[in-house]
Amino acid sequence: MVGVQEESAKMAGAAWSAALIALAAALCGWVLFPALLIGGGAGGAEVTAFDQRGYGVEDVASQLFIAIIASAPILLAMRWRRDSAASVGLLRGNLGRSLLMGTALSLVAVGWRIAVDLRGQPLPGLESLHLWAFLQFAIVGFSEEFAFRGYLQPRLVTWLGRWAGWMSASLLMAFAHIVHHLAAGLSLPDAFAACASLVPISMLLGYIMLRTGNVAGPALFHTFVNWAGSLG
Repeated sequence: MVGVQEESAKMAGAAWSAALIALAAALCGWVLFPALLIGGGAGGAEVTAFDQRGYGVEDVASQLFIAIIASAPILLAMRWRRDSAASVGLLRGNLGRSLLMGTALSLVAVGWRIAVDLRGQPLPGLESLHLWAFLQFAIVGFSEEFAFRGYLQPRLVTWLGRWAGWMSASLLMAFAHIVHHLAAGLSLPDAFAACASLVPISMLLGYIMLRTGNVAGPALFHTFVNWAGSLG
């Protein structure tokens, strides 16, 4: 009996340690680094409105650089703890199901943008601008989902339990955008309100990950949700 209790205590300690490291790595990469970057005069793809910035090769390259640097703490932590690709949702298992859910929700996001936000107005022709925008948002979507859904959420789930871990990761993901909103000129209360508005979709993204264990679907949906804003 004592042996079982000791083993349970070790497992609990390991889960707590893994979650704490994951939390530190994710927030360091996606909150601290963007804050330093923006403070130095640079900005990411989500800092300004679509019609206030351009898209091109340089913008995509810049976003890729930001994603690599922001992901570095997680990659280092994974190497240190010898975490597998499967442990961050990069696996073939449930890939089809994850992509199916992500594709269906992506179509809804684009359809909502056309039917509701644009009030059914015809879309202007797609330009090369929209392709570069898609590539840039794909980098944002896949890198952020890798960090918060693939890496952080499973470790919080292991530590806190299925639903508490999902909720915690969803809230952290939503409010990690506080840096971007403040850099865009919002007041602190407005920035918090903007982050709060992201909670429902963040929970939906987390739920896809929870059901499939594969980060592909959330990353695809995240990409199209952002890209839909560039239409019209």
